[in-house]
Amino acid sequence: MYMINTLLDDYQKNHLRKYKKRNNTIGCLKELKDNTDNFHLLIEDYIENLKHYNRKFSVILNLKFGEKIGKDDSLYYIFPNGYFQQMSRWWYNENRFKTYEYIEQDLDDFTKFLDKFYNDILLSNDFKAICLNKDKKGLYNKTTNFNHDLCEFIKLMVVGIYTLKKTYADIVENNYIIFGNQEGEKKAKEIVDLIDLKITKMLYFKNQFLQTFQ
Repeated sequence: MYMINTLLDDYQKNHLRKYKKRNNTIGCLKELKDNTDNFHLLIEDYIENLKHYNRKFSVILNLKFGEKIGKDDSLYYIFPNGYFQQMSRWWYNENRFKTYEYIEQDLDDFTKFLDKFYNDILLSNDFKAICLNKDKKGLYNKTTNFNHDLCEFIKLMVVGIYTLKKTYADIVENNYIIFGNQEGEKKAKEIVDLIDLKITKMLYFKNQFLQTFQ
């Protein structure tokens, strides 16, 4: 079974915001309310963003072995496995170089979203205050539910992108060369390595999210 290394040196986990001490009790209570309202808006924004990623990656979430991806503007589509797959991809001007670019850009964007949720929400002083305030149980539950939904989405993303990785790993292992192009074989290997890196990052954040609520 394939083992994924979860050690990441390029991510820092402690980006906590700093707050100044205030002596006025009424001012502190007002600030707490303002911070809570802002936190609620932030969670709503993250919920909408997750819906966006669900739509954007819907094709990848349902990939089957042997299928490859293309992209029209911001929407992915599938090239079914079969004799005419290679010719179809050539016809629509799709290739391994573009596939690499799609994965790199879009999954970079997604992992930045995960990083931001972890640092700006789960590690924030606002969230710590909400955890300690019984009157904010509704907001705490909303954050918990979103965290659960996000972890489930990451699981589906890992399965989908790993399926694409297996497709290109099979190409590398069997030395399939597109139209005699050695560069195509090299790019297939690069796609495999890139997907490994993206899976590692996604699983890292999933583990951090789960540990926060243990």
